[in-house]
Amino acid sequence: RYLNITNFLANGANQYDLVYAAPAAIKAQAEGNSPVAMTFKHALSRIMLRFLNSFPAGYTIEIQEAKVVNVRDMGNFYGSVFETNVGNPWVKEDGTYKEPSRSTTTPEIPMNIKETEHAAVGAYLTTEEAYVIPFKYEQANVKVQFHLYVYRPDGEKAFDNNYTATMPVPNWEMN
Repeated sequence: RYLNITNFLANGANQYDLVYAAPAAIKAQAEGNSPVAMTFKHALSRIMLRFLNSFPAGYTIEIQEAKVVNVRDMGNFYGSVFETNVGNPWVKEDGTYKEPSRSTTTPEIPMNIKETEHAAVGAYLTTEEAYVIPFKYEQANVKVQFHLYVYRPDGEKAFDNNYTATMPVPNWEMN
């Protein structure tokens, strides 16, 4: 009667939104049924990254190869919990919970930059959105990796380097 999804993947190779709909309580009749109201919700969390240029005046930045690493990218979705609108549909109604897991040792999600031009001082470079399984992490072990290019006011490259930053403890919520 309910749609349950086992081992749903939300990783770099599987970036699709998951929208779930459930009808409000209905009582079917042989004839004269009225339209059924449906509640649609996004079952995943959507994230994006923003990089702020805080270098000296005239310098611009460029970001390439941005990605979020070490995410919990595989989980189970329970439609019965969604329909009751009680609790987290990634947790069974009876309270049993299997944490989302990692499909590989270090799953990663590429985060493509929207803008192709360099960001001026005080401006942001923003990534496109990515979908992740809703999960409240217990420790700060999700990382952002990227390659930073910095250009002088004359357009010459000042330097470039790879960086890894640890995110604060993520709490990605559904919808």
